[in-house]
Amino acid sequence: MSQILALLSGAMFGIADFSGGLGSRRMGAYRFTAWAQVLAVPVLIAGVFLVRADDVRSSDLAFGAVAGLLGLVGLFALYSALAAGTMSTVAPITGVLTVGIPIVWGVTTGDAIGALQWLGIVAAIVGILLIARDHKHARLTRAVAVQAVVASLGFAGFYVILDLASDDAGLWPIVAARSVTIPAAFVVALIATRSVAAPTRSALPYVAATGLLDATANFFVLRALQTGPISIAVVLNGLYPVFTTIAAIIFLRERPTRSQGSGIALATAASVLLLL
Repeated sequence: MSQILALLSGAMFGIADFSGGLGSRRMGAYRFTAWAQVLAVPVLIAGVFLVRADDVRSSDLAFGAVAGLLGLVGLFALYSALAAGTMSTVAPITGVLTVGIPIVWGVTTGDAIGALQWLGIVAAIVGILLIARDHKHARLTRAVAVQAVVASLGFAGFYVILDLASDDAGLWPIVAARSVTIPAAFVVALIATRSVAAPTRSALPYVAATGLLDATANFFVLRALQTGPISIAVVLNGLYPVFTTIAAIIFLRERPTRSQGSGIALATAASVLLLL
């Protein structure tokens, strides 16, 4: 179940990132991220009632809050990079860098990974690298590259800190995370753009889709971390660039290269290995 939740979370993150990139182009990354956080509140409320929490400690809420802030930094950086660069290049770069730190953390803290699973991990990383290989049509400036790296560090920190929360805390660590990130997102947006105006009619569908998908993905990845090893959960979740890339190919007609097609196929094989 942990692997399935992690893969579903990755799919939702990938589509949310695609929607977030388009929405950020319409209203700016800072305002977009702030409002997407607000529109995720209904999912938070539903999740708390649906998932039982046997023992919620203050440390679980603290870990959730810190993880949320790190994830928010990652979101701001990622949406800024996606708005400025080609989606099928930025998202895979971020994905490759995101999985490394949690894998090292998981292995050093006792995750038992078999040979087949290591093969799946390697295949997943190589697959994402292949997707990111072609830069011919990419608008990958130095600023965009830095934003992609900052995003990956924020997301990696999110996984590691969230993994410290108790397995019995239910979805409350994510609720704590959003309780911190919603006001923080608006403060950052106000400082950066001097505006927290509501989304325009053209941007509202993207804000709603991104917020709902991102919140649901967060719930799924938390449950994956609570019920299975972080190394496997993060790798499956880290396949989200595959879904972002596929969405960009389908809806934006970004033409895939042969290496990108091979990367998608290899990532698919990796997910099968890790689900076994």
